[in-house]
Amino acid sequence: MDRVNNSSTLLTKNFERLRTVVLGAAFISFARGALRAADRISDLSDATGIAIRNLLEYERAMMNSGVTADATGQAITRFYQSIGDGLKVGSETQKNFEKLKISIEDLETLSETALFEKAIQGLTGITDQATQTRIKLDLFGKTMAQMSPAKFAEELNKVRQNFNGAQDDIDKTARRIVTGK
Repeated sequence: MDRVNNSSTLLTKNFERLRTVVLGAAFISFARGALRAADRISDLSDATGIAIRNLLEYERAMMNSGVTADATGQAITRFYQSIGDGLKVGSETQKNFEKLKISIEDLETLSETALFEKAIQGLTGITDQATQTRIKLDLFGKTMAQMSPAKFAEELNKVRQNFNGAQDDIDKTARRIVTGK
């Protein structure tokens, strides 16, 4: 009986060690993934001029709209390239921007963030699905072809409300720490 108890105790200890190793490996994997995601967002921000906060909001809203995080980066990169293509007078891309009520002057003067959001807003006004899909393919690439711009706009508003609420909580906590109240 003692032999069975000793074996049972040894087995339990080995399972505990194994559990600790598995949890540690899972945490390391999670941390590596988080670092890769942070690097990806930072690189995308550097490449496009879109602030990291905006990219995070877009990514979350697109994911809530059925687009993967990787596809979000591809769509934003393609849109950034489309801005340059839209500056070519008479190009198909320039005509597509015009359909979204984005002029060449807008392309030259507005920030990438303002252009992105104006394009999404413009897409919500296009009721013909074939035209909308063609414009999405041209400006954002195939990753956004099936995404609803109205759903994205709705999700973006929700994400921003959540981010702003979290920021308010952080500000209140910081004030309490500074003032002691």
